[in-house]
Amino acid sequence: MTKFKRLIKALFACVVFALAASQSHAQTAGGACSPEGTVQSGFTCSGGVWVTAPACTGGQYWDTAMAMCTCGPNMTWNGSSCVTPTPTCTGGQFWDGSMCTCGAGMTWNGSSCVTSTPTCTGGQYWDTAMAMCTCGPNMTWNGSSCVTPTPTCTGGQF
Repeated sequence: MTKFKRLIKALFACVVFALAASQSHAQTAGGACSPEGTVQSGFTCSGGVWVTAPACTGGQYWDTAMAMCTCGPNMTWNGSSCVTPTPTCTGGQFWDGSMCTCGAGMTWNGSSCVTSTPTCTGGQYWDTAMAMCTCGPNMTWNGSSCVTPTPTCTGGQF
């Protein structure tokens, strides 16, 4: 009987120890805590109570102040991972993967994308109203350059 009593006492001591440990754990998880953000034994103090921080994925980390998984500075969540955000381009530009740029046939004038001004040849200039290269006043295009037209004389004049 002595062995039996010692066995019962030992078993009782184990049960009491296990119960005390589980109560201690229960007091930690959900128990009051401070300061905010303290991490202790796998628990984080969030909202004044101890919580188990979930495993964050996709490069996120547990932000105790917001009590949620979040991406680091200068990163954004794309639905599956933290990524560097695509810059916002202005003035009609688009992101080409490394910089903001204008589309084909367009150039940047310092504030927006504009139609590229063609290079005119043979003395012509770009007429924005007509959207074409043209010769100046009193000049004509001979197929290769702007020239002063030869006057046509009538009545025997030359």
